[in-house]
Amino acid sequence: TEISGNDIDEDCDGVAVMDGDGDGFLPGPDEDPSDDDCDDSDPEVHPGAVERCNGIDDDCDGQTDEDFKDAGYTDADADGWLGGGAGLCPDCNDNDPAVNPSAGETAGDQTDNDCDGLTDEVDLDGDGYETTPAAPFPEKQDCCDAGTEDFPGCNAANAPQMHPDAEEISSDGIDQDCNGADLIDADGDGHVASQAGGDDCDDYDPETFPGHDEVCTDSADNDCDGTINEDCGPGTGEEILIPEGAFNMGLDGSAFGDQQPAHLVNLSSFAIDKYEVTVAEYRRCVVHGPCNTNGLAVATDIDENYWTDQRRGLHPAIGVNYQQALTYCHWVGKSLPTEAQWEKAARGAGNTTQRYPWGDVETTVNPEGTEVRKPVDCSLSNHIDLWTGQPCVGDTEPVNSHPDGVSPFGLYNVAGNAAEWVSDWYSPNYYAVSPSDDPPGPSTGSYRVARGGSFLSIDMEIEVVYRDAFQPSRHLSTLGFRCARTLP
Repeated sequence: TEISGNDIDEDCDGVAVMDGDGDGFLPGPDEDPSDDDCDDSDPEVHPGAVERCNGIDDDCDGQTDEDFKDAGYTDADADGWLGGGAGLCPDCNDNDPAVNPSAGETAGDQTDNDCDGLTDEVDLDGDGYETTPAAPFPEKQDCCDAGTEDFPGCNAANAPQMHPDAEEISSDGIDQDCNGADLIDADGDGHVASQAGGDDCDDYDPETFPGHDEVCTDSADNDCDGTINEDCGPGTGEEILIPEGAFNMGLDGSAFGDQQPAHLVNLSSFAIDKYEVTVAEYRRCVVHGPCNTNGLAVATDIDENYWTDQRRGLHPAIGVNYQQALTYCHWVGKSLPTEAQWEKAARGAGNTTQRYPWGDVETTVNPEGTEVRKPVDCSLSNHIDLWTGQPCVGDTEPVNSHPDGVSPFGLYNVAGNAAEWVSDWYSPNYYAVSPSDDPPGPSTGSYRVARGGSFLSIDMEIEVVYRDAFQPSRHLSTLGFRCARTLP
């Protein structure tokens, strides 16, 4: 005889009887038959349980709903289900034998045949989820049953995979989980899936999106640039080739004396970064190269998590001092551009006198009829509006922003966003004595030049001729850099 609960298969049938539902009662046979669990799959059914009016022998005494029968509840329609008792018993219509919890629902008869509280619910697509005409698409009901409902992707072919408990598939045009929308950012990393017109190349991996550090221990394209693990050593950055030749440097008649005199400068060919060096690029140098983050926290007043937030990966590397910028450029086989190289790349070649990368200063007529300088539009540059004093953004933006404001050679954000270190020492009178061929800048000084202005600069400060200068040790939230190299 099998004895339950001792983990021994006494009758050699291959099964040692245990407590399957965890209610403390074992299925028989047992030493005491009165202790046998008559349904070891339901923890609410066992000897001593409270009998409920549900068509089940809850207390395992061999009788069903006996307490309710004794209390006068009846099975008037003889369908095997007791009714009455203000809803205590499950037969919701004890006068109709076709209505009880075991009956199937009959569509269109305006009757709750199966006593589940819903009328005329149907499951046309066979996915186990029903719809009810009287209350279409409430919570936990099927949003696409007939295949004609107005939900994304609902048709006869997709209907079986659309119900409230289905797993949503990002950006496939189908609302699998019936929440009213097709998910477009499945991993919640703030980047929309590429299938939905965004830039996230893997919308199921929160560590994969443009600007994320390349993870050298996996085989994923973490930064969505089309290559894998390409940045696990020094990178080169995307460059613009600037051909040899002359350009017009400086601006005669400027309100700033250090921009004068305007003069022609001949430069050898060189390459310069198309974009400002990004947070992600500089972080790689910290992890894999000689760069460090010393002092960077001083310059994170705009965002205390600027350097640790992966979503800042495509923003300019701000807060670095002159030596940190130079160290990075050397790591990738380059240097900082000279002041002359930077201005030519930002302004263009030849005799042009334009003061912005995209063109010259524009004017307009104010209400008093006076011709005045027109503010630079925020679509061209991330800066502070000349008239309102309000910032376009008040923060850095990704280095590939403002495509309408690129330079004649195609450089991005040489006006605004982040000012940029260049290699020259600053001298206010250097233009008067500067050599005409490949000027290297003064041999000594106390300040290094920065160019381009930042997101906190007004219109005049983002001109391609504007010269700023800082102590080389300064860490500023407005100051970044890009690299360059002379071509052989």
